[in-house]
Amino acid sequence: MTNKFTKEDELNCGACGYNTCREKAIAVLQGIAEVDMCLPYLISKKSKLVEQLSETLKETKNLKDELEAVIESSYDGLVVTDGNGRILKTNSAWRKMVGYKNKKEESVKDMENKNIIFPSATLLVLKEKRRISFIQYAHNDKEYLATATPIFDNDSSVKMVVTNIRDIDELNRLREQIEETRKLQKYHKETKRIKYKDYYNENIVVNSIEFGEVLGLASSVAKVDSTVLILGESGVGKEIVANFIHNLSIRKDKPFIKINCGAIPENLIESELFGYETGAFTGAKKKGKPGLIELADEGTLFLDEIGELPLNLQVKLLRVIQERKIMRIGGIKEKYVDVRIIAATNRDLYKMVQRGEFRADLYYRLNVVPIEIPPLRKRKTDILPLCYHFLDIFNSKYRCNKRLSKSVEKILEDYNWPGNVRELENLIERVVVTTPGDIIDVKDLPMFLLENTNDGSKKIDIEGIMPLREAVELVEKKLIKRAYKQCKSTYEMAKVLGVNQSTVVRKIQKYIKSNALKHD
Repeated sequence: MTNKFTKEDELNCGACGYNTCREKAIAVLQGIAEVDMCLPYLISKKSKLVEQLSETLKETKNLKDELEAVIESSYDGLVVTDGNGRILKTNSAWRKMVGYKNKKEESVKDMENKNIIFPSATLLVLKEKRRISFIQYAHNDKEYLATATPIFDNDSSVKMVVTNIRDIDELNRLREQIEETRKLQKYHKETKRIKYKDYYNENIVVNSIEFGEVLGLASSVAKVDSTVLILGESGVGKEIVANFIHNLSIRKDKPFIKINCGAIPENLIESELFGYETGAFTGAKKKGKPGLIELADEGTLFLDEIGELPLNLQVKLLRVIQERKIMRIGGIKEKYVDVRIIAATNRDLYKMVQRGEFRADLYYRLNVVPIEIPPLRKRKTDILPLCYHFLDIFNSKYRCNKRLSKSVEKILEDYNWPGNVRELENLIERVVVTTPGDIIDVKDLPMFLLENTNDGSKKIDIEGIMPLREAVELVEKKLIKRAYKQCKSTYEMAKVLGVNQSTVVRKIQKYIKSNALKHD
């Protein structure tokens, strides 16, 4: 009770009025003396209080250091003032944003008077006694989103104000990055979740209805051996579709031989196609050489740029298609070949037939199943998925992490793309290797893109002359039908077309169906 356990504890100081500590202890036990009158006890109790206080101070210091670290690590700028607006605490982010120097400005009132920050969120909170958020301006021409929160004492008086500020430009950049990330995820999801999953191919990016229909027809014709003629402008992906057909056919494990009829010199093309026997001509190999058609036996023969094939060879090719037989140059024996013929051209073969530049019989033999690939300008919804597809490829190839800004996406979507997918691929590689930063912005694009994106007249094809009212109605009808196919609701259609939703409903009732509110 008196904290005396050993002989040494008995100091016998006499401060309590007893001769010995023993007598004092007996008196305490008997209840005739108070323990507080014992000096060793009081000293021991004081030591314990000092030890407890030291532990409490240590814990308080640790909490203070942790709080300081949290405040300092905040990405937002933070400033704490007392109830009079005097600055108590700031973090480095806030000091950097507003250009505050320690001990130079002691109150937010001084800073507001000197236009370092204006208006002061702290002073407004002290006046209004409520939480306030607004756009705050700084002397460095920056804008910040400021939020000030009051802290009240027991008397409901403001004893402190905590204010955090965020850089508006930085918030906008973060928003754009989030939008780009979401859009990228959406495109990746859409390209993986292709409706035509039965014939998915990793080299094909399809997001548009138009190209989806092309793949639908291609997948159907792949199951049979009918001759296919792929039509389309240069760079639309004719070889990709030809490969696609081959890979879905029963010949997928056999050779796929491509012949570019426009790339082989005219004096060599016959020997390349049909091959030759020993001694067929000067410079021929001793053992002869099989032609590309012969190498495609049991597989697929892809004749690209078929419109460039010389007339004299068109007859021999017709025989291959009709009878599946070839004869090498210098040979005397025909050989049977089992090949699937796929031809492609960017020229109008029918007009060539009319001008006598292409054999009519060969044209009709090739044109069994024509597949026309629309140009990129007529399947706009494929543009951005293709951009991100090529961006992934070149980011991986050149070990970088480039991204497209929102404004660049809009420009790429609006551009006419006369070179189609090939031009798009080359452009993406160009901006990836020439852009210094990670964000590809408008300033990084070649000038021709900026000069050709705002001409709305290029989005409308005009053929012949008709009454103006009839022409306007025709264009309106096409736009309504196209928007109806691409959009999921009349509200989305209204946003795309830049009109009211009620206008869209009326136009649908006029051009498509009576129940416009039910969107198929």
